[in-house]
Amino acid sequence: MINFFKNIFLKYKLKKRLKVLKFQSKGEIKSLDSMLILTSNNEFDENIFFSLAESLKISTKKITLVVISDKKLPKAITKFGQIINLTKERVGLFGTLDKEMLKFFDQKFDLLINYFSLSDIFPEFISASCSSKLRLGFYEVNHEISDIVFNLNLKDKQAFLNESINYLNSFLKK
Repeated sequence: MINFFKNIFLKYKLKKRLKVLKFQSKGEIKSLDSMLILTSNNEFDENIFFSLAESLKISTKKITLVVISDKKLPKAITKFGQIINLTKERVGLFGTLDKEMLKFFDQKFDLLINYFSLSDIFPEFISASCSSKLRLGFYEVNHEISDIVFNLNLKDKQAFLNESINYLNSFLKK
């Protein structure tokens, strides 16, 4: 029952954030220095993002990984700069966010990757709340949270890597 009310408030807040995103001006992108990856625990593969970061010349220390899950996960060891575990438990009944989440949303990233394929209010709200110059995502998810939308199977990691590199390099060469 509580999740039902949380979803109602998150849906309302998501609509408000999407309006802000829609009118947010996109400046010229000359380089990508930082990357944010939003994913669920079962969809994540570090190697894909290491390859992508390497081809875009982004330091692994400037990569933030946000794992969206149903429950708090144990601390993981990784080469990424920062790992954050977000659960709906960290959202109050009226869609209020805890201090750590608010602090996270204040950070600015050059590239945001919405690496999830299920349309769900919580990850879409998290994505829409993040500040990024450029956003990549998948077709099955709300298109308004991404600038570039891939119609690929999330499991086809090599196709995702190739398409991401091609599109992002074309943005950077302008």
